[in-house]
Amino acid sequence: MVRHDVLRYLRRVSRRVLLRRMIESAGLGVILAGLASAAVQAVCWAAGWPHRSITVVLVPLGAIVAAVWALVRGVRPGETAAIVDRRAGLDERLTTAGELAQSGCEDAAARCVYAQMLEAVGSVRLGRVSLWRRTRRTAGAAVLVVLLCAAVAMLPPRRGAAERIGDSLGGLPQAVRKELARALAEAGTDRPQHGRLLAEAARAVEVKDAETLRRILNDLEARGVKVRRIIGPDVLARAAGAGGGEDATGVARSRPAAGGGNGGGVVRVWDPLYAKVAAEGPPSGDRGDGVGETPMVPYEDAWAAARRRAAEALVGDTVPAEYRRMVREFFAEGR
Repeated sequence: MVRHDVLRYLRRVSRRVLLRRMIESAGLGVILAGLASAAVQAVCWAAGWPHRSITVVLVPLGAIVAAVWALVRGVRPGETAAIVDRRAGLDERLTTAGELAQSGCEDAAARCVYAQMLEAVGSVRLGRVSLWRRTRRTAGAAVLVVLLCAAVAMLPPRRGAAERIGDSLGGLPQAVRKELARALAEAGTDRPQHGRLLAEAARAVEVKDAETLRRILNDLEARGVKVRRIIGPDVLARAAGAGGGEDATGVARSRPAAGGGNGGGVVRVWDPLYAKVAAEGPPSGDRGDGVGETPMVPYEDAWAAARRRAAEALVGDTVPAEYRRMVREFFAEGR
C-alpha cells in the first residue's frame, strides 16, 4: 500500500512538471518561430509581396508544435524525482523510493524507505517548490520577439515601380511622358513575346490611363519582366516623380534657397554674362549699392538664367547623351 502511495505521488508531480515543460517549450517555439517569421516578413516586404499574415500563422504554429513535442516526449518519473529532490532538499529520498517502487520491491527495507520519503515530502509544501527550468528571461524574449514581428507587420506595403509610375502619371510633363512611352515601345521590339503588352503600356502612357498602365506593368512583372530594366533608371526616376517635378524640357523644377547666410537679404553672385555690361560703366540711376559697379546679379536671376540655358541645351544637341542625366540631376538638387 505504501508503495502505491509513492507511485501516485510521483505521477501527480510528473503531471505538474509536464505542464510546465509544455509551457516552456511553447515559449521557445514562439521565440524561434517569431524570429523566422520576422525574417520571412522582411524578405516578403522587400520583394513587395504580402507579409502581414505570416506572423499570425507561423508564431501560433511554432508554439503549438513545440508544446505537442514536449507532450509526446513526456517526463520520466526519475527525472521528476530528481527535480523535487534537488529543489526541495530531500537528499535523493524521492529518487530512491521511486526506483524501488517502480521495481515492485515491498520488503521491509523498501517499506522503510517509502515511509521516510512520504514523511519527507509531507513536511514540504509542493506548491512552494519551483518546477520550472526556464527563467523569466524566456518569457521576456518571447514578448520582445512578438513585438518585433508586430513592428515588421506594421510596415506599409512597399510600392513597386508599376505603382509609383501609375500614381505619378497624371502629373508628368509631356516630354517625360513621351520619353516613357518611347522606352516602352522600344522595349517591345526587343521582347517580341511581350510586344503587345508593352505597346498597350505605351498607349496608356500617351492617354494618361494610370489604371491600365499599372495593370500591364504588374502583369509584366508577374511574367518575369523587370520594369526597371526595360525603362532604364533615368527614365524610371523621372517617371516615378523623383526630383520634385519637371518642366516641359525635362529639367527638374527647383528653387534656390532664400537668404543664403546674408541675413535674409538678396544674395548676389558673379555672372560672366554681365561682365561686358559692367565694363561699359554703371547704368544711370545707380543707387550706389554696387549693383552697377561689378558684374554681380541676384542669385535667383543667375539661377533662373542658368536653368534656362540648360533647358535649351537639353532640347538641342549641345549636351552629349552621356552628360544629359548629369545636367538634369544638377538642376534637380536646387543649389
